[in-house]
Amino acid sequence: MAGPEQQADHSGDLSQYFDQDLDHEEEESVEYFADGLGVIIQNREGEVLFSSLEQGAGLSAPVSGFQDIELEDDAWRVFSIFDEQRQLWIRSAQNIPCGLT
Repeated sequence: MAGPEQQADHSGDLSQYFDQDLDHEEEESVEYFADGLGVIIQNREGEVLFSSLEQGAGLSAPVSGFQDIELEDDAWRVFSIFDEQRQLWIRSAQNIPCGLT
């Protein structure tokens, strides 16, 4: 187990980085990942319990592995895995830039 000096606070969001002096490439990365990544938690039946994406409720039924889906005219690559112990679908979604689908 990590000691207190090794633990980091991961409870914030990416907005904390907008106040720092970042170079252009770092700013683009923060902006992309603030809008381009998402986490969705669904129960066994597929009901959305948590979504960091506004359009998370529009997700298709979970299927283990990767899926390319469209949400509100945006393309997303979604990875889904079912947690047997908790009986939850854990899904991560990445926005696919235009022209890469």
